Amino acid sequence: MSTKIRPLSELFLERVVWSEAVQRERAQAIEIDVIEVRNGTERRRSKVVDEELVAFFESGRILGTTTTNAFRWSMDRFRPPRLYPDVGPRQISPALQRAMAAALEQWGLLIGELREDNGSQRGMAFPRVAGGTRSRRSSCSVTD
Repeated sequence: MSTKIRPLSELFLERVVWSEAVQRERAQAIEIDVIEVRNGTERRRSKVVDEELVAFFESGRILGTTTTNAFRWSMDRFRPPRLYPDVGPRQISPALQRAMAAALEQWGLLIGELREDNGSQRGMAFPRVAGGTRSRRSSCSVTD
């Protein structure tokens, strides 16, 4: 019996990004307040959709990253990705904080399950880590 190998990116989207816990925060998180200030006076307050936030909720792109580092979720569940690593820290909304916390929890669970069974039950190859560390050469991203 052959097993279909599923890429990590597919599992990542299914189990982490598109999880109910993450997606329930989407509507509140992707709209940001825009305040126009002229001559020290607040003129208009409106909501706009932030495309970078949409990319997180659709594909798991880490906020504030260049395309090179956009999907660098650590294979070590105890090292969460840093938000805005390429542009410096930013304030994030409570809804986005909840979504990130849920995504990190789901990611940790997925990585733990894959390490436990080495992906064999899911039909997915998962790199073995000798001695609990991985060389730079074998590092993975969720798009591998």
